[in-house]
Amino acid sequence: MSERMNEGKIPLGSYHKCPICGKRFFTSSPGEYVFKRNVKTDCGSTIWFYCSWTCLRKWDKDHAPKPKRNYARTEEKQ
Repeated sequence: MSERMNEGKIPLGSYHKCPICGKRFFTSSPGEYVFKRNVKTDCGSTIWFYCSWTCLRKWDKDHAPKPKRNYARTEEKQ
């Protein structure tokens, strides 16, 4: 019965291409998809979707945040 109800309907969701391996994959709910990162670009920011946990971790390793400097004054010890 449920197969007949879905016949002829366009699936909701979108196709994406993994920026690491180039694999094309389908996400049924992009808002709830977990393998994604917000990426800053020249003209703003965008969301990149990754096909797997492995590709996501590869990207994280290559784009680790720079450590923040501590500009707080320290007291001199005598």
